[in-house]
Amino acid sequence: MNPERPDAFRALQGLGLFVRPEFLDEKSCTEMETCFLGAAVDPAGVTSDQAHGDFYVDRSFRSTDRIRLPEPFDGQIRAHLADLLAPLSDHFGVALQRFDEPQYLVYGPGDFFKAHRDNTSKTLRHRKVSVVIYLSGVAGEDPAPFSGGELVLYGLLDRPGWELRGMHVPPRRGALVAFPSDTRHQVLPVTAGRRCTIVSWAG
Repeated sequence: MNPERPDAFRALQGLGLFVRPEFLDEKSCTEMETCFLGAAVDPAGVTSDQAHGDFYVDRSFRSTDRIRLPEPFDGQIRAHLADLLAPLSDHFGVALQRFDEPQYLVYGPGDFFKAHRDNTSKTLRHRKVSVVIYLSGVAGEDPAPFSGGELVLYGLLDRPGWELRGMHVPPRRGALVAFPSDTRHQVLPVTAGRRCTIVSWAG
């Protein structure tokens, strides 16, 4: 493992993020990633800012695919997320009642998600905390590596001029990172391989 990774996660924790570097074990990651890479995919959508909040596909803004994760894995992820409600509530100082339906995402070469916030649409304002779980690691570290595709968070430092400076989250296999849903963030384009992640939102 890259010795710089623990330092990077400590830095994220120091900026107020919630981090579990070994949220999923290696066996779970491998089994779920195999499902991800062998599953049929559908384009992931974005939500409109209308009252009905319809989802639509806009590959110029969010280019990634969703899969349906079969049982027992989907149930395991939902149970793991439910166990996080109390720790996340304590960490962020907000009352969290439930998680949205998890999304199981595959980013292939060239895929990305432009800078956005997760709770600006009228129908998504219940979201208070966003969660990202990595099933894939970076090139040179895991059996199914990827490169590029970094999650970048903005505005973590409340200092003049820092609102446009991004903090890159290291893509560690099995790690979970959570941040306030009003944090501006993006996923940089994947340059090689497949980036497999699980995302959800607590409110």
